[in-house]
Amino acid sequence: MYFSDENALKCDGVRNKIEKWKKEKKIRYIGITTSHGRYHDELMKILYDKMKEKYANLQTLDGLKAIIGEDSWVLVRKSNTENIIRVSAESNSLEMARDIHLEIKELVKQSYEKIK
Repeated sequence: MYFSDENALKCDGVRNKIEKWKKEKKIRYIGITTSHGRYHDELMKILYDKMKEKYANLQTLDGLKAIIGEDSWVLVRKSNTENIIRVSAESNSLEMARDIHLEIKELVKQSYEKIK
């Protein structure tokens, strides 16, 4: 099962991933946050600090991935093909996936406001 912003459905490859997630019976929320591309690197640095304060398990292999409990995670990364920041959250609960996404989206917004 999935929940997505309308903009996410327009992105390349998202529809194929959604079909895969439906088969896996996982709930995932995909969001797109746009900002001017020249700020992305600085935004990710500020966001790293904010997420590191909030989440004990923060990985940096492909963007910023926070493991939240046993069944939930969120990944924030710069798109390699579009001028956007991608936010993906997964949980066994749709409500939890939405809450995580909204929380991270707010942190992205705060980070962007700091450098704008």
